[in-house]
Amino acid sequence: MAIDRVGVRDLVEAMKTAEAIDFVKAIEPQRAFAVHDAQIDGRGLAGVNGRLAQETHCYRYLRPGASA
Repeated sequence: MAIDRVGVRDLVEAMKTAEAIDFVKAIEPQRAFAVHDAQIDGRGLAGVNGRLAQETHCYRYLRPGASA
């Protein structure tokens, strides 16, 4: 069964960025979006989003209020 979209928990206590990347690569969703990223400042968020976008084929950052 193909996975259409998945929310990826970013750089909070529960998951490191590398673990998020490994998770997305393992399940191969068509689309992946960050969730629970409010604890990250602008600089950190840019770094996390950059790595996820570079390392996975399906990641896209959604600003608060945007829809998938």
